[in-house]
Amino acid sequence: QPTYKFDGQNLTLKNAIALAEDSYRFLYNFETKHPGYGNRAKEKVEKTTTPHLIEVTTQNNRILYVLIDGRWDEVEQRLIR
Repeated sequence: QPTYKFDGQNLTLKNAIALAEDSYRFLYNFETKHPGYGNRAKEKVEKTTTPHLIEVTTQNNRILYVLIDGRWDEVEQRLIR
C-alpha cells in the first residue's frame, strides 16, 4: 500500500483476531521516515520517524478495509477522522 511503500519500515504483526467464520482482523506496527500518509513524494516532508498502527480486516480471503492509526483509509487514500 502507498504509505508503507513510500517510506515504511519494521512491519511487525501485533495481533490476529478471528471476528467470525472467515473474517479476521490483523494489527501491525510499523514506522515511516516522515509524518503523514500515502505517497508524499510531491509534498515537502520533514524527516522524523513516525510510529503507526495498521488494521487490516478481511472476509473470505478478501481485504475489506485497511485503516492506519484509526484515521487514514489506506485503500481509498483519504482521512476519515
